[in-house]
Formats: sequence, C-alpha cells, structure tokens
Amino acid sequence: MTSQRTPDAAAGSLARHEAWLAALVLATFGVVGYGVHHTYPFFAFDMFTRPDSVVSERLAARLADGSLREVTALTAWHCPGLPSVGLVPDPAEVTPACRVRDVMDSQERRALAHIRSHADPAAGAVSVQLVRRVWRMPLPGDTGAEYDCPLLACRAVLHDSAVLPGVAP
Repeated sequence: MTSQRTPDAAAGSLARHEAWLAALVLATFGVVGYGVHHTYPFFAFDMFTRPDSVVSERLAARLADGSLREVTALTAWHCPGLPSVGLVPDPAEVTPACRVRDVMDSQERRALAHIRSHADPAAGAVSVQLVRRVWRMPLPGDTGAEYDCPLLACRAVLHDSAVLPGVAP
C-alpha cells in the first residue's frame, strides 16, 4: 500500500523548505554585506557597533586668533599639498584622538569639495589652519573632551563670520 501525502503534510513540508530558504537568503545577505561593506544594497551597519561611536568630528578652519570657522565661511582657498582623497593629520600632531578614520563622512566630503571649488589664491588671504575638530562624548565617569587635529596650513579669505556650531568664537 502506498502512502499518500495529505495536503496538510505537503503544505507543512513546503513551509519548512521556505523557512530554510529564507534563513539561507538572510544569512547570505549578511555575509555579503560584511564582505563588501558599504556597497548598495549591502551595508554592514557597523556605525552602531564601532568603538568610535562616542566620537564626532568635522573639518573646520582655525584662524590666526584661534577661533574656528566653518570651511564654507572662507573662499579663495590655497592649500599646497591638498591630497586628492582624504586628509591625514600632521605627523607631529598625531595623538590617539587624532587618528585617521577609515571612512570619510559627508561633512568632510562637502568641506573638501568647497575648498577645491573655491581654490583661488587671492589678495587679502590670511593664514588658516585646516583642522579636524574631534568631540569625544562623555561616558560614565568621564567628562568628555574636544581636540583640534591640525591637517593643513592654508590661506583663504574670510567671507562669512559664521562660527563652528557649538564652539564659542
């Protein structure tokens, strides 16, 4: 006598296969996401697990008086030695707080694009130091800190007096 599968048994078997297939697809997506890291449509979402998630940083321009300004507040930039990709801190100033990041964030890209698109040595330019302002968020038992990591010595014309947000002039 041959055993015939009932419709309920066939549906249960199909559901188990679908569950295994879904788990396999999800696992493959996760493995590929970590393998290619930041390539659409895969993304590792490591911003939630990185140890530097308590650090925030952005590019700023330090004037001769020590005040920080937004990079976009200056025009006619002239930065000898401006690299084509990323900015490495001055080797004489490298501290643990001034480490090189492996990912350039959107603010840094916009700031570098502004410098490059407004590159024009002009009369009236003043000495400006391009710095990476690093804020280390307070942790339990810690007060936090902020550091200015020198990157490049430049010349530029102050066009706008906008100070860096959260920084007293």
